[in-house]
Amino acid sequence: REAAGHWGAERLAKAPVGPDRIGEYRGGRKNVRPVTIAPYRTAGMDRHRHPFDSREWGLIVYDEAHHIPSPVHRRTADLQTRHRLGLSSSPLREDDQETDIFTLVGPPIGTDWEALFEAGYVAEPSVEIRYVPWGAEKHQHEYVSASGHERRQVAATNPAKLDELRGLLAEAGEKQVLVFVEYLDQGRAYADALDVPFISGEMPHPRRERLFEQFRDGQRQTLVVSRVGDEGIDLPSAEVAVVASGLGGSRRQGTQRAGRTMRPTGRARMYVLATRGTREEEFARQRMRYLAEKGVRVTERGSDAAETGD
Repeated sequence: REAAGHWGAERLAKAPVGPDRIGEYRGGRKNVRPVTIAPYRTAGMDRHRHPFDSREWGLIVYDEAHHIPSPVHRRTADLQTRHRLGLSSSPLREDDQETDIFTLVGPPIGTDWEALFEAGYVAEPSVEIRYVPWGAEKHQHEYVSASGHERRQVAATNPAKLDELRGLLAEAGEKQVLVFVEYLDQGRAYADALDVPFISGEMPHPRRERLFEQFRDGQRQTLVVSRVGDEGIDLPSAEVAVVASGLGGSRRQGTQRAGRTMRPTGRARMYVLATRGTREEEFARQRMRYLAEKGVRVTERGSDAAETGD
């Protein structure tokens, strides 16, 4: 929904198309016009297909086109059009269906990140992996005795990460910061401890969009966000991103989060917090290796708390 709203705002602001020619087909809005914005799920549902199938489209633009191979998104590839354009900063999939993106939409064109950096269109962000020790032995014992998803969650929510996060926020000063978390309980705890909002899928859409807009306008300095902030959200004012958890996710997720800090000027930073001595170390290196291959500078270091003996 946020992405659809963003597209509407951008079209009205930048395109030589009158507002009366732009429609949105989502929620309570069912307006099919020469330029129509619709979520994948809605456009692919049988009960909504007629308004889309009854038109002769000249161009369909697939935003976040890496989702196209999934069953829900794939149905929109059946819509008839003269031209197709897929947009994605990270055409990656972990299910070996990357080639389906190009089969359903078209061959890849454009450029890579390194070329964009060199041409000066966007400033190159830097990424630093910080290895955080356990805050207490009991948490390390919980990790050792756990298994599977529970073990991953124990490492991801290591309480020592909150202390490291506080240090990073102090270091950031007046810069705007996005903090990414995987788990809702962790997000709520961070928001309470830092006295900042936590934005997740559970938050009503109007309040979520209001907080994002306040962040864009500079009224809010820090936001804690769940996966809803990974893609489809335009937050060009973010200067620092901290990935506190979610390192077991896809390469695309890491790329999307780095992309939240990419802007035409200024050098933004992304910090990835990984609990030392856990699988998070390996996940962090694997996910960030892909960014390094795209031309992003990636460094590693121990946490400040560990290095100063605090």
